[in-house]
Amino acid sequence: MEVSVLCLAYNHEKYIRKCLESILSQKTEFDFEIIINDDASSDKTAEIIKEYEDRYPNKFKSIYQKENKYSKGEAIIEKYMLPKASGKYIAFCECDDWWLDNEKLQRQYDYMESNQQCSMCGHNTLIHCINESKEDSRFNTWNSIHVMNPKEIYMEWDIHTSSFFMRKEDGYRYEYSKKYWFGDYVRLTQLSLKGDVVVLPQIMSQYNYGVKTGALYAADNDQMINRKNNIMQREEYLQQLLKYDGAEKYKKIINERILLTYLEAETILENDIINNNVDDYKKIRKAAKSITKKKEYKKYLSSLNFKDKVKNIVKYKMYEFCPSYIIKHRSQL
Repeated sequence: MEVSVLCLAYNHEKYIRKCLESILSQKTEFDFEIIINDDASSDKTAEIIKEYEDRYPNKFKSIYQKENKYSKGEAIIEKYMLPKASGKYIAFCECDDWWLDNEKLQRQYDYMESNQQCSMCGHNTLIHCINESKEDSRFNTWNSIHVMNPKEIYMEWDIHTSSFFMRKEDGYRYEYSKKYWFGDYVRLTQLSLKGDVVVLPQIMSQYNYGVKTGALYAADNDQMINRKNNIMQREEYLQQLLKYDGAEKYKKIINERILLTYLEAETILENDIINNNVDDYKKIRKAAKSITKKKEYKKYLSSLNFKDKVKNIVKYKMYEFCPSYIIKHRSQL
């Protein structure tokens, strides 16, 4: 077995048939298998998987969870899927997306076989907005084979999960990083330490933007809010990544990315307080403290001019010590 395709499914009954058909239509000179994990869907997703499993018993290895594992923070791919994978390589496709080119796997396999220094081979992806509020677009603008540079890997994220193709042994995340929900970013950055991350120019998959039935939405509302507000987890993850072999050469860009988390955290905090009706004083104080007590926050302040620095400090002091005023006057902020 040369390739194992890993598919995560949760309440994907509207999309999963097209996803699986796009995988089964692949024309390859090698055998491949499909490892699919249904994370306790409440719709007919599991029934559809069973239908395909019965039709293609030698192609599918299906996992049916009795309770949702993602919401419990379990590393589904490492714990349940990779142990079943027999392939030398693994590819990814969540079941609300699909592939557009029936030679996708062969193209990526051939590239990886011919370029041992390549740790991940991706390709361009079509972004389709489900509610049709935006026109279709490309995930990146590269028109030839492109080796991603550090800025593109750590800051811009110009490669989609549906295009990921890597050696099986590289599919395992570092142990400390399995707890983070942004698993695709973790794999991308960790593989950058092992070799080249290469992107083929062909548009060979479709990302359906706006689908609200995937694994991320399996968590309850409180956990969703925590994931949104805990963007600082990315800073925590990157701080630990700096300790690994190969990370030293990316130290500057990683530190820039860490600094950027404070800008993102500011935006999230303000949206929650001003726009999203957060009325819990303790949550506001805690959110403000979680940012201002970090040493990197001082670095962020040092990058501002005097006027913006004062405004920023006053704002956070208000969040921390006068949350009742913030709540009362939020419409004027």
